[in-house]
Amino acid sequence: MPKPFALGPFNLDLMLYDAALNERSAPTRRMLANAVLNMEPGEAYYGAEQLLQAIEAVHDEMDLGKCQLAQILARNGDDYQRCLYYMLAGRGVVQMLDDLRWLVGLLRTRYDQLVECRQKGIRVVYSPGAYLASEPDGVLPANDADFRLGASWLNDPMLSLLNEHEDPS
Repeated sequence: MPKPFALGPFNLDLMLYDAALNERSAPTRRMLANAVLNMEPGEAYYGAEQLLQAIEAVHDEMDLGKCQLAQILARNGDDYQRCLYYMLAGRGVVQMLDDLRWLVGLLRTRYDQLVECRQKGIRVVYSPGAYLASEPDGVLPANDADFRLGASWLNDPMLSLLNEHEDPS
């Protein structure tokens, strides 16, 4: 029986490189994948998931969602979640949600791979420390949940197309 051989460490960023370089992907998805490269898998996943939940809550017209989004954008931490948000801001809420759901799914898979590799004793590589500082690099938005939603939230033409296809029952 042949002896197993060591393949070396598993690179968790390969799926992000693939997504970032896929010319058939939307530019926003390629930008998002690039923004996550070298992020610690758990931090990347949970940060994107938290941002997605806040945006979904705002979309569902929940005041709590606006409060959550304002807190995320005004947080005195690294710029990761702000980076993701501002890559998508102004492109329409439907695209924003679709792209963030795609990213969260990708990051969940990446995080699950990390957990599985650790359970099996497989060494993983990624380059943690994508952000050089744990504080913001610039001006923070106000932490005020009473902000006005712009046209990309309220007048997104994709919303009317989605409403046309809803089940009337």
